[in-house]
Amino acid sequence: MYDFYAVPTQEFEGGLKVWYSNLFVRNPYPDAVKASIDKANPDVILFVEYGDYLKQETKDFLASRGFVPVGFSQDMAFVRRDLVASNVSGSIMVRWKGRRIIFHLQHTTSPTSEENMEKRNDWLDRIASSVRTMTKVYPDAVHILVGDFNVSPWSRYYEEFQADLGSERVNQTRQIPLLTTWKPYLNAIYDRETGGLMDIPWR
Repeated sequence: MYDFYAVPTQEFEGGLKVWYSNLFVRNPYPDAVKASIDKANPDVILFVEYGDYLKQETKDFLASRGFVPVGFSQDMAFVRRDLVASNVSGSIMVRWKGRRIIFHLQHTTSPTSEENMEKRNDWLDRIASSVRTMTKVYPDAVHILVGDFNVSPWSRYYEEFQADLGSERVNQTRQIPLLTTWKPYLNAIYDRETGGLMDIPWR
């Protein structure tokens, strides 16, 4: 049985419904994805690891539900056809009730080794820098950062990431039920400096 995990539908700015999931690039169950979308009934869909098989199997379904693609590669966004949306510097801008809402969709490297963990941390730094820049370029927009950061929301790396983004930002990560598609005890990285578990690749 395939367990399909998705963040519960979130509502922003007067009822805009947003649905996000890491689909897993080799996900062989498009019917589960379709059923979850129908149940959530979102206005905006944000995917990471949207593999070729799922693209082929869900393309007609999404079109029949009134969604149009706004995105690229394995990170993909779909919006209702009646919404005005565009790709702006790698982020997705949606106009909703007179406001501009910018979704920064990100998916970092999984920290399955020390080298990959360093790549993940560098990626988090770049994400924070990009969001800060976009906030200055579009100061009146609502900026929403969403994705698979491959970092526990209770790790020191996440704390640094949050601080780098700016203390004025609202953090909902710890309010969402914690779901992991990894076996943490197999993927934990050992911290030589503290002698303890340094980080776990959560989704």
